[in-house]
Amino acid sequence: MNNKKFISQKFLIKKILILAATLVVIAPFQATAQTKESTLHAASEITKKPYQELSAINQTTEVTISANEKIQVLVRQNAILKSENDILRGVNSRLSKSQRNTWFLYGAFAVLLGALLTSIIPTFVRKKSYNEWK
Repeated sequence: MNNKKFISQKFLIKKILILAATLVVIAPFQATAQTKESTLHAASEITKKPYQELSAINQTTEVTISANEKIQVLVRQNAILKSENDILRGVNSRLSKSQRNTWFLYGAFAVLLGALLTSIIPTFVRKKSYNEWK
């Protein structure tokens, strides 16, 4: 039994030495892995910022695009309203000229009627004879 204990102790010592050697070999890799993990974590944090900035830029771009579309719609409406305004000014000008011509014709008709009445009315009125003077 003593012999079995001795063999098992030797076996355990060998195992411990193998584990210690493995630990010695693995320790730098473990430190490197931890360093790489922290570097990876920092890199992921660094890459999150551009994605956040990119999403903010995309939102700003969408707002700008919608604002540009609204501006284009308003510019088109402005052009349409300007053309309608020009048309209405032309119509207004023609109507005011037409109205001026109408009043001019009314005035000419009144003068002509007055001239006719002054030439026709004396023919209907009897003349007084001035026989008394003779």
